[in-house]
Amino acid sequence: MYRRTVGHVVGAGNELALFCGVSLGYEKEDVPRLRTVRADMAETVSFVGV
Repeated sequence: MYRRTVGHVVGAGNELALFCGVSLGYEKEDVPRLRTVRADMAETVSFVGV
């Protein structure tokens, strides 16, 4: 919803996708969970204006 506004403020062009995911809370120890393979952050993330 705010992609264009945030992109303008940080100077990101239209070819970039702005994405942020946040997980809050504590992991429950007794719940089965699926662990997935993740790509290295350097392969998938570009920091603009840092």
